[in-house]
Amino acid sequence: PDDSYTALRESVSFDAFAVPDRIQFFHVHDGYFGVTGDDNLFVRMQNGIRVTLAAGFATTLRHDLDYDRSPAAGRSNTDRTFALTLGYRF
Repeated sequence: PDDSYTALRESVSFDAFAVPDRIQFFHVHDGYFGVTGDDNLFVRMQNGIRVTLAAGFATTLRHDLDYDRSPAAGRSNTDRTFALTLGYRF
């Protein structure tokens, strides 16, 4: 069956340095709210902390969360991921 619907999107992106150019907290989320029906809601969110190490390298500890009020049959309505990454900034 077709489950497409019209939705409104709400989005937020926030970064704050606890220690300038060294420790950064971040939050990003997008929410999609269906105009019709009570079960049409989907939210994606990322929260974390990024620490600059040395010579342009940085590490990030991040929590991703996806929430779907009406998931497909046999699926959970919440999906969580925790990640620890190492990267390089130009």
